[in-house]
Formats: sequence, structure tokens, C-alpha cells
Amino acid sequence: MGYRSDDHRYVFLESDNPSEARNIRIIGPALREYLRVSQGLGPNTSLVIIGQPSSGTKSVSEYNNTFWEMLRGLWIIDTQTWPEDIPAKILSEKWTFAFDGEPIFPVMLTPGHARRWSRQMSPKWVLDNLLATPEKRETAQNKVRKLIQEYDQVDVSPDLTSFGVPGTSESRQLCLLDKNESAHLPYDNLDEQ
Repeated sequence: MGYRSDDHRYVFLESDNPSEARNIRIIGPALREYLRVSQGLGPNTSLVIIGQPSSGTKSVSEYNNTFWEMLRGLWIIDTQTWPEDIPAKILSEKWTFAFDGEPIFPVMLTPGHARRWSRQMSPKWVLDNLLATPEKRETAQNKVRKLIQEYDQVDVSPDLTSFGVPGTSESRQLCLLDKNESAHLPYDNLDEQ
């Protein structure tokens, strides 16, 4: 719907690795500008970051590592301080990624996904609007999970949970593997060396 209504914005990288410094220097300013204008776009907006085609085959786990390196690179160049209401510990049930003081929900889509075809980056407010009440949340989750079951060639990931539920973490949803196992998180906090 966001594509059809022309509400998506696009960033094209110079390589297939979003975590390279030259790509972080492209993504950071583009993300900052996107967050500035996103509220004026439609309710299905996303910033779509597209890398160059890979010369070789990469696994979803390899993409997961470069994805988290990209998030860490964005965290490093962010000029705003980390929001006080978002814990630094990535596995916290209240953790979400933030940039320029704005919570966002980045997800990774890769050519490495052979079975989980449903794998987009949206500002957090898009999800917050969609899931504003328990009734809206249940309706949206049921609809999305039904579509995922029809579309993907693997069952709905157990990592797709509601934000803030004790014992869960939104960080587990950012990169879903092609099998129903949790992807490795290379950091406990983005400020690790």
C-alpha cells in the first residue's frame, strides 16, 4: 500500500554491505531526513534501503551480522542522545532501535531468504498507530499472521511477539531466519566495542 500511494522513500547504497562506513554516511543523513518528513507521508510509509547485488551467495545469518553492524554504525553517528525511556540492553522487552531521538522498527529483507518471503523499515509511529488499542493490535496481528502463513514457506516465527511483553524483545524481530530459530544478536548493547 505504501508503494502504491508513493509514501515510500528509497536509499541506494554503494555496495551490498550496509555496515560499510561509506554506506553509513549515506544512510544516516537519509534516515534523519526521512524521519523529519515521515509524519507528512501516509500511514504505510517506509524508508527502503537497497544495497548493490551481492557478487556471491550470503546466508541470512551473514546478512544478520551486517544488519546489526549497520545499526551500530548508525548508533555511533547519531547526534542525538539515546532516548531515556528506551533501555540500552538489546534483549530488554522495552528496547527498540532509535535514531535522531525517534524510535523506529528496522527489519531486514535479503536475497538470502528462500522461505520467509515476507521480510520493511518503518518509523515506530506507523506500528503504534496500527496497534494503538488491544482490539486494533489483535485484529492487525491476526491479519498479518494469516497473510504470512499464506505467503511464507515456513511457519510464523515465534519471535513475532507484542512489544513490551516480559521475556520477549523486539530485537528478535528485526532479522528473522529462514527457519524458526532466533538469529544471533552480536551485541548486548550498541555501545559495546
